[in-house]
Amino acid sequence: MKSLTLVLSVFLATSFTQTTQAQFKEIPPAKPINSISAAGYGAFGLGVGLPYGGLGAHFGYNFADRVNSFVGLGYNFLEFGFNIGLEYDFAIVNRTSFYASGMGGYNAVTIIQGLDEYNETFFGPSLGTGIKFNSKKAEGNYWQFGLILPFRNAAYRERVKEIEDDPRIEGFVKPGLFVIALGYHMGF
Repeated sequence: MKSLTLVLSVFLATSFTQTTQAQFKEIPPAKPINSISAAGYGAFGLGVGLPYGGLGAHFGYNFADRVNSFVGLGYNFLEFGFNIGLEYDFAIVNRTSFYASGMGGYNAVTIIQGLDEYNETFFGPSLGTGIKFNSKKAEGNYWQFGLILPFRNAAYRERVKEIEDDPRIEGFVKPGLFVIALGYHMGF
Protein backbone atom coordinates (compact mmCIF):
# COMPACT_ATOMS: atom_id res chain seq x y z
CA MET A 1 0.00 0.00 0.00
CA LYS A 2 2.86 2.37 0.83
CA SER A 3 4.41 1.83 -2.59
CA LEU A 4 1.06 2.45 -4.32
CA THR A 5 0.66 5.73 -2.39
CA LEU A 6 4.23 6.74 -3.31
CA VAL A 7 3.68 5.97 -7.02
CA LEU A 8 0.37 7.83 -6.99
CA SER A 9 1.97 10.87 -5.25
CA VAL A 10 4.82 11.01 -7.78
CA PHE A 11 2.34 10.70 -10.65
CA LEU A 12 0.14 13.56 -9.33
CA ALA A 13 3.15 15.81 -8.62
CA THR A 14 4.51 15.23 -12.13
CA SER A 15 1.10 15.90 -13.70
CA PHE A 16 0.67 19.12 -11.68
CA THR A 17 4.15 20.34 -12.65
CA GLN A 18 3.52 19.68 -16.35
CA THR A 19 0.12 21.38 -16.19
CA THR A 20 1.59 24.41 -14.43
CA GLN A 21 4.37 24.69 -17.01
CA ALA A 22 1.85 24.52 -19.85
CA GLN A 23 -0.28 27.28 -18.32
CA PHE A 24 2.61 29.69 -17.76
CA LYS A 25 4.49 29.61 -21.05
CA GLU A 26 7.15 32.24 -21.52
CA ILE A 27 6.11 35.15 -23.72
CA PRO A 28 8.61 35.54 -26.57
CA PRO A 29 10.51 38.85 -26.59
CA ALA A 30 9.34 41.59 -28.95
CA LYS A 31 11.02 41.74 -32.34
CA PRO A 32 14.15 43.86 -31.98
CA ILE A 33 14.23 47.28 -33.59
CA ASN A 34 16.65 47.51 -36.51
CA SER A 35 19.59 49.84 -35.86
CA ILE A 36 18.34 52.44 -38.36
CA SER A 37 15.26 52.94 -36.15
CA ALA A 38 16.86 52.57 -32.69
CA ALA A 39 17.25 55.50 -30.32
CA GLY A 40 20.75 56.97 -30.39
CA TYR A 41 21.41 55.93 -33.98
CA GLY A 42 22.35 58.51 -36.61
CA ALA A 43 22.84 58.55 -40.37
CA PHE A 44 24.38 60.75 -43.04
CA GLY A 45 22.97 60.55 -46.55
CA LEU A 46 23.50 61.97 -50.01
CA GLY A 47 20.63 62.35 -52.43
CA VAL A 48 18.17 64.45 -54.35
CA GLY A 49 14.81 65.83 -53.23
CA LEU A 50 13.36 68.05 -50.52
CA PRO A 51 14.83 66.03 -47.59
CA TYR A 52 18.29 66.70 -49.08
CA GLY A 53 17.80 70.44 -49.64
CA GLY A 54 17.62 69.79 -53.39
CA LEU A 55 20.82 68.05 -54.47
CA GLY A 56 22.69 67.58 -51.22
CA ALA A 57 23.05 65.96 -47.82
CA HIS A 58 20.72 64.64 -45.14
CA PHE A 59 21.73 64.37 -41.47
CA GLY A 60 19.43 62.39 -39.18
CA TYR A 61 19.38 61.32 -35.54
CA ASN A 62 16.92 59.03 -33.71
CA PHE A 63 16.11 60.71 -30.41
CA ALA A 64 13.63 57.87 -29.64
CA ASP A 65 12.97 54.42 -31.08
CA ARG A 66 11.49 54.85 -34.58
CA VAL A 67 11.50 58.70 -34.35
CA ASN A 68 14.13 60.54 -36.40
CA SER A 69 14.85 64.26 -36.56
CA PHE A 70 16.69 65.46 -39.66
CA VAL A 71 18.08 68.41 -41.53
CA GLY A 72 18.69 68.51 -45.28
CA LEU A 73 21.16 70.95 -46.83
CA GLY A 74 21.84 71.30 -50.52
CA TYR A 75 21.57 73.20 -53.77
CA ASN A 76 18.06 73.64 -55.23
CA PHE A 77 19.36 74.68 -58.69
CA LEU A 78 18.88 78.36 -57.83
CA GLU A 79 20.46 78.79 -54.40
CA PHE A 80 21.13 77.09 -51.06
CA GLY A 81 18.16 74.95 -49.99
CA PHE A 82 17.28 73.44 -46.64
CA ASN A 83 14.59 71.46 -44.83
CA ILE A 84 14.22 70.31 -41.23
CA GLY A 85 11.77 67.70 -40.08
CA LEU A 86 10.75 64.46 -38.41
CA GLU A 87 10.36 60.89 -39.67
CA TYR A 88 8.53 57.99 -38.05
CA ASP A 89 9.65 54.47 -39.04
CA PHE A 90 6.99 51.78 -39.04
CA ALA A 91 7.75 48.10 -38.38
CA ILE A 92 10.67 46.59 -40.28
CA VAL A 93 9.99 43.52 -42.38
CA ASN A 94 12.92 41.68 -44.00
CA ARG A 95 15.24 44.70 -43.94
CA THR A 96 12.52 46.97 -45.39
CA SER A 97 10.70 49.68 -43.46
CA PHE A 98 8.08 52.25 -44.33
CA TYR A 99 8.12 55.77 -42.96
CA ALA A 100 6.07 58.94 -42.75
CA SER A 101 7.65 62.38 -42.60
CA GLY A 102 6.85 66.02 -42.05
CA MET A 103 9.23 68.87 -42.81
CA GLY A 104 9.50 72.60 -43.22
CA GLY A 105 11.78 74.59 -45.49
CA TYR A 106 11.98 75.19 -49.20
CA ASN A 107 9.39 73.29 -51.22
CA ALA A 108 9.37 74.93 -54.67
CA VAL A 109 11.65 76.85 -57.02
CA THR A 110 10.86 78.73 -60.22
CA ILE A 111 13.72 79.24 -62.68
CA ILE A 112 13.28 80.93 -66.06
CA GLN A 113 16.51 81.32 -68.03
CA GLY A 114 16.99 84.90 -69.24
CA LEU A 115 14.19 86.29 -67.06
CA ASP A 116 15.72 86.53 -63.59
CA GLU A 117 12.67 88.37 -62.18
CA TYR A 118 10.87 85.00 -62.12
CA ASN A 119 13.64 83.09 -60.33
CA GLU A 120 12.59 82.49 -56.74
CA THR A 121 12.64 79.93 -53.93
CA PHE A 122 9.41 79.33 -51.99
CA PHE A 123 9.05 77.97 -48.46
CA GLY A 124 6.42 75.97 -46.63
CA PRO A 125 5.55 72.64 -45.01
CA SER A 126 5.63 69.24 -46.74
CA LEU A 127 4.39 65.74 -45.81
CA GLY A 128 5.83 62.54 -47.17
CA THR A 129 5.97 58.80 -47.07
CA GLY A 130 8.42 56.27 -48.38
CA ILE A 131 10.41 53.12 -47.97
CA LYS A 132 13.88 52.31 -46.66
CA PHE A 133 15.82 49.31 -47.98
CA ASN A 134 18.44 48.26 -45.43
CA SER A 135 21.78 47.10 -46.79
CA LYS A 136 22.58 43.37 -46.72
CA LYS A 137 26.32 44.05 -46.57
CA ALA A 138 26.60 47.02 -44.20
CA GLU A 139 24.38 47.07 -41.10
CA GLY A 140 22.91 50.56 -40.64
CA ASN A 141 23.25 51.67 -44.28
CA TYR A 142 20.13 52.01 -46.42
CA TRP A 143 18.53 53.36 -49.58
CA GLN A 144 15.62 55.72 -49.07
CA PHE A 145 12.85 56.40 -51.63
CA GLY A 146 10.19 58.99 -50.83
CA LEU A 147 7.05 60.56 -52.24
CA ILE A 148 6.41 64.06 -50.88
CA LEU A 149 3.41 66.39 -50.97
CA PRO A 150 4.59 70.02 -50.67
CA PHE A 151 2.01 72.57 -49.48
CA ARG A 152 2.82 75.47 -51.77
CA ASN A 153 1.79 78.96 -50.71
CA ALA A 154 -0.24 81.65 -52.50
CA ALA A 155 2.91 83.52 -53.59
CA TYR A 156 4.06 80.41 -55.47
CA ARG A 157 0.67 79.96 -57.17
CA GLU A 158 0.67 83.63 -58.20
CA ARG A 159 4.20 83.33 -59.61
CA VAL A 160 3.23 80.26 -61.67
CA LYS A 161 0.20 82.17 -63.03
CA GLU A 162 2.47 85.11 -64.00
CA ILE A 163 4.85 82.75 -65.79
CA GLU A 164 2.01 81.01 -67.65
CA ASP A 165 0.57 84.42 -68.73
CA ASP A 166 3.92 85.89 -69.92
CA PRO A 167 4.06 85.65 -73.77
CA ARG A 168 7.89 85.66 -73.68
CA ILE A 169 7.92 82.26 -71.98
CA GLU A 170 7.45 79.11 -74.02
CA GLY A 171 7.49 75.51 -72.88
CA PHE A 172 6.93 76.15 -69.16
CA VAL A 173 6.23 72.87 -67.38
CA LYS A 174 4.13 73.27 -64.27
CA PRO A 175 5.39 71.03 -61.43
CA GLY A 176 3.29 68.05 -60.39
CA LEU A 177 1.41 67.67 -57.13
CA PHE A 178 4.01 65.28 -55.66
CA VAL A 179 7.81 65.28 -55.75
CA ILE A 180 10.17 62.35 -55.24
CA ALA A 181 13.28 61.92 -53.12
CA LEU A 182 16.09 59.38 -53.46
CA GLY A 183 19.20 58.93 -51.36
CA TYR A 184 21.75 56.57 -49.84
CA HIS A 185 22.45 56.78 -46.09
CA MET A 186 25.39 55.57 -44.01
CA GLY A 187 24.81 54.89 -40.32
CA PHE A 188 26.92 56.03 -37.40
